[in-house]
Parts: sequence; C-alpha cells; structure tokens
Amino acid sequence: MVRSKRLRGCTITTLQDNEPQSDRDDLSPTLNPTSLENQPSIEPEPSEENSQVQESTNIEDDDTLEIIDEQDNLKKKRGLTRAKDVWNLPSGQRIKVDWNKFGQPIKKGGGILGCWLGMVARRGNMCPIHYISWKVMPIVPFKLDIVKMTRSKFFLPRDDKIETWVLKSVGRKWKDYKHELKSKYKTANRTQEEIASDVPPEIVPQQWIDLVRNWFSERNENLSRIGRASRASHTTPHTTGSKSFARKRYEFEEENNREPGRIEFFCSNS
Repeated sequence: MVRSKRLRGCTITTLQDNEPQSDRDDLSPTLNPTSLENQPSIEPEPSEENSQVQESTNIEDDDTLEIIDEQDNLKKKRGLTRAKDVWNLPSGQRIKVDWNKFGQPIKKGGGILGCWLGMVARRGNMCPIHYISWKVMPIVPFKLDIVKMTRSKFFLPRDDKIETWVLKSVGRKWKDYKHELKSKYKTANRTQEEIASDVPPEIVPQQWIDLVRNWFSERNENLSRIGRASRASHTTPHTTGSKSFARKRYEFEEENNREPGRIEFFCSNS
C-alpha cells in the first residue's frame, strides 16, 4: 500500500463568473472530436526511455496554503492537504497552477495537479482500461470530461498547450497503471482464464476481461518483448523521485537566477 505523504503549498483561488478564460465548459479547439484518429493501435509497455517516473499520489510537505474564498478573501495557513483532497474542494475554490514557458506545471500546485491526474487515470469511469491505447480512447466523452473535471478543480490558463499537457499526462499515467496491473497479475504460470477470473476489486469486471484478452494477443506479446529489451538497455533513469523535471528546473532557476545548461541539468539529476 502506498504510504501517504502530507502536502502543503498550493494556492486555491475562487472561481469567478466574470473570468472568461476559466469557463469550465469552454474547451479549446485542441479537443475537437473530429481530430481523433480512429485507427486501432497497440502501444508498447511504458519504458523509462520515453517517460519519467510517475509522480506519487502525495507529494512533499512544505510551504503554505493560500486560500481565496468566494468573497475574494485571502487566507494563508499551513494546512494538511493531500492530492485526494482535491475531490472535496469547497464549491468555488480551485487550486492555482503555475506553468513554465514549455507549458509544464511547476511549484506545489503543479505537483498536486500531477498527483491528482494520476488518480484520474486509475478511475475506470473516466479512463477505461480496456482500450488498447490512449490514442483510441474516445475524445467524447472521456477526454472532454477529463479536461472539464480538471478545470473545475484547478485554475488553468486558457491555452491549448495546457489542455494538451493534461491529456498527455493522464495518458502516460494510464499506460503506467495498466503496466503495473500487468506486472502484478500476468505471471508465467497463470493462464488467460485464471487471470481474467481474478478481477481486482477496484476494476470494472468487463474492462478487466477485455484487458487480459489484449495481454495475451500475439501483437501485444511482441510489443512486450520489444519493451523489455528497450528497458534492459536503459542506463540513465530519472532520479528526482516524485518531482518532475519541470519542477526541478524551476527550483534551479529560483535558486540560481538563471536557466540551467543541458549538461548541467542532466548531471544534477543523474
């Protein structure tokens, strides 16, 4: 069981009706349903070469909470807030997230966002696991609902690349979650029927059956071999723990009043 770490240090801002940029139902053209490519595909298992280690459900405990209520009253406190508490934010309050010039979340608000999206990726009603790849996950309703839900909990700039990042992050965490399930349940001495009948309590049964069927497909087995070979040759893993490169980069810039060089930043995280 993952041990919970306490978290402080996010900014919560009130949802204002006169802020057009934060209208929860106003989604950018990035999520036009017609943009989805419907050709089936199977993505290889997550590889450390292609993604960083997923941020944990909770992040480190420091800094203060800034809360703005519906009357625009600002209150600072050293509260105890975890990523799962985002689901129960009072109506009209959202966590403010800062972004760097690359469209990546930073600071504590960004850490909470990343952790919370990891929870979203594990919810079968929002991210069904039986789809063979994130690419073919329907925009309507799933991806649209993810963006709407995220904007209802976090104060995000009205920018296409922000929504693109949100969906990319959920997609990566969704693949990691499926790989985690496969590593735990698909062992050499178990048949497809045995695994399919062993439905985890948090999984929708029919989604599980379809997922297991995909694991045993010939194409998936081939991609698994490719993924294992790729990971075996990887020698430079991500070593910043639950903290993303974007947040580490921001901390470097704050401490040194300059951007890090490529080699310098690589060495500091190796």
